[in-house]
Amino acid sequence: MEAYNVNEIDQITQDFEFDEFDIDDKTLSQEEVGLFKLSKGHKRVLVVDDDITQLNFLEDLIAEINPDVEVDWESDAHRAINLIASSSNQTDRRDYDLIISDIVLEGEASGMTLFEYCTSYQPNTDFLLISAHSREKLRNSYFKNYEPLEFMKKPLNFTAFYKRVMPKLVVTV
Repeated sequence: MEAYNVNEIDQITQDFEFDEFDIDDKTLSQEEVGLFKLSKGHKRVLVVDDDITQLNFLEDLIAEINPDVEVDWESDAHRAINLIASSSNQTDRRDYDLIISDIVLEGEASGMTLFEYCTSYQPNTDFLLISAHSREKLRNSYFKNYEPLEFMKKPLNFTAFYKRVMPKLVVTV
């Protein structure tokens, strides 16, 4: 977890209407409350898909797992790479915990381009590829350098999606 000074924690927790509260017979100070809030809500997901309906659908599924997750969206792999790179350079932002990308995207770059970028520059970020196309079609067109071990076929199987995504988005304190 990132280190926060007391002034940052006070600024973040100023919207609380209390100085402390109880959890399991342990009284938390305002500073601990702030740290709890940061850890609880500080999961970040980037969805990359050129179909806006998929964004709404995925946001709903993610919110069922953890409603405090911050979800960003891009429709283009190059813009997603720029967003990831700029986010990494900001001291007040964490890298994404999970990136969900369609493989087939409009434009010159694909989800595989984004996947290859992330494996090189953000290897600790979990990545989930999705596609409506068959593995054979993807193998012929997109899996040129290497084939990912897994991708999820659209339409998504809810159970498989939850099993894959939940461990990345649930915060244990």
